[in-house]
This record gives sequence, C-alpha cells and structure tokens, in this order.
Amino acid sequence: MSEHDNYCVEFFDAAKVIKKECQGCHISGGLSNLSFGFRGLHELREAMHSVFLYHAIPAGMDMGIVNAGNLPIYDTIPETLRNLLNEVILNKSPNNDHVQRVIDYAEEEKERLDALKAAGKGGVVK
Repeated sequence: MSEHDNYCVEFFDAAKVIKKECQGCHISGGLSNLSFGFRGLHELREAMHSVFLYHAIPAGMDMGIVNAGNLPIYDTIPETLRNLLNEVILNKSPNNDHVQRVIDYAEEEKERLDALKAAGKGGVVK
C-alpha cells in the first residue's frame, strides 16, 4: 500500500526526536512487520531486516525483535539487492519504482525456489 511506503523513514525520524526529547529512553521494534508480505523468502526478509537496522541503529533504535542468528552483515548482502532494499527502506529511487522492483524481485525469487524444490534440488526455504 503506497501509504506505507514512507513508514521506515518516519520511524527513523521519530526515533531521532524521541532520543533527543526523552533522553534515557529506549526504542525497540519488531522487524517482521517490515517484511511480513514476503513470507517464505527468508533470505530477502533477512536482508531487508539488516538494511533496516543499518539505518535504524544510528537513528536511535536500541533493541529489535529479530532472528539475529540469520541476519546477514550489511556489507555481505549482494550489492544489487542491498541497493534495492536501501531504496525501499528510504523510500526513494531515481525513477520512484523501488516498490515494484522489490515485488518483482520477490516474485522471481519465489519462482526460483519453487523450481528448485520441484526439481528435488532443495529450494526448501529455511
């Protein structure tokens, strides 16, 4: 939903204000809210969480509800995917097409995983 596109940016902005105005407070959140629409695409979801945290921690987020053991290090996310997720998280891209491109990426990834599973070559998602 397009009205949700700027939620991450608004979270970062709010965290900065809260940290400034309410010194000593802590900010936490559940990252699955960010990526629930991509259920079954664990690598995409985990990369999305990593990119979100990359921006949220400097903005003031102290705690996150996330499966930290599966989170990739920001710099290890393939550059193309990392750039796309940054565009989605920050809600800006040169052509303003980032939401559709991440949806297309997810559809292609699901098709790839389904094909692997059908061929008996894994494809079982974590």
